[in-house]
Amino acid sequence: MQTDWVQLAAQLGIGPSEVADIQTDFDADVERALVMLHLWVQSSGRRATGNDLERALTVIGRSDVIRRCMYNVKEVTDVDEKAVAKGYLDKSTSDHDDF
Repeated sequence: MQTDWVQLAAQLGIGPSEVADIQTDFDADVERALVMLHLWVQSSGRRATGNDLERALTVIGRSDVIRRCMYNVKEVTDVDEKAVAKGYLDKSTSDHDDF
């Protein structure tokens, strides 16, 4: 039986060879999952979004992770609020472009 992080890796586009390397280089599944997520962010850059992660977790049947990690999330509908949120997100991603 595959562990959840391996299923998640496949959903996020991490290839089998990368998964095999992670399995060889790290002993604990917690470490493996973190390394896989870091690889996904690093290789996807700005395309690695929370929405993509949420979809992938849902596909592998781990909506419980979403519920535990994401709470009090509301859709932004006000135009001014959207502009502020977009500015914050743009700044946040430009601060992390060196991943």
